[in-house]
Amino acid sequence: MSRAVSRSKSGESPTSASDLERKFATLAETWTRGTAHLSSTRQMAELPAYREIVSLGQAVVPLIFKELEREPGFQWFHALHDILGSGPEIPSEARGKLRPVTECWLRWGKEHGITW
Repeated sequence: MSRAVSRSKSGESPTSASDLERKFATLAETWTRGTAHLSSTRQMAELPAYREIVSLGQAVVPLIFKELEREPGFQWFHALHDILGSGPEIPSEARGKLRPVTECWLRWGKEHGITW
């Protein structure tokens, strides 16, 4: 049985896919709880859990897309953009609307070969 391995941006030791999934789930839960009272994605991005998620880099992108599909949230768009450096062009009529923006991101991810 082969194990998927990733390396964090900080150059730490490799982590198995299941370890990465557990770490991401813990960080995502912490970040979600910490942002429940915030409406600004900028403030959300200042939290340590967010910074740690982003520091995990490309390896967590499929996990973020999976979470976005399971439970959409504006905070994930910011995280994806910070990790990937780009994202979909959001039509003006969709901006600020969770479902249409989520659909734009999910479609963009699939078009760019991201699988989750």
